[in-house]
Amino acid sequence: MDAVTYPDAAVSAFIDAHFVPVKLNLSDDAEAAQARELVPLWTPTFIISDGRGREVHREIGFLPPNDFLPMLALARAKGLLATGRGQEAIQALDDALARFAQGEYTPQLLYWRGVVGYSVTHDRSHLAEYWGRLQREYPQSTWSVRCSFFQPPTS
Repeated sequence: MDAVTYPDAAVSAFIDAHFVPVKLNLSDDAEAAQARELVPLWTPTFIISDGRGREVHREIGFLPPNDFLPMLALARAKGLLATGRGQEAIQALDDALARFAQGEYTPQLLYWRGVVGYSVTHDRSHLAEYWGRLQREYPQSTWSVRCSFFQPPTS
């Protein structure tokens, strides 16, 4: 991460704009003790928490910048939703979907865009729009399977 992802200008700008990063060094006994409380299974482990310190997203393993950025965007949106800032979460996901239209995280972004839209508005059309798109464009994705039970409203 230190050699490839963190030095990327877009990554560092996104982190600076939206996060307070904390990096624990597992070679340091005191920091390793803190890390053990977080139960990381492997390094690197990214734990994103909301403004109250509650974990909202966890990712394990190396991510290149083109995957790290949409992961951070998703985690940010989940943190915004968790702290009652649902409209901002919707905007964050819309921005992420526009910016990262194709990639490993696109199915997950679509899934969560449906969830967040519905959570904020209680309007099933958000689920129909984003989960429908997910199922059409990424039918083999595990994220598509997670919403396969959904039946869109009929007019």
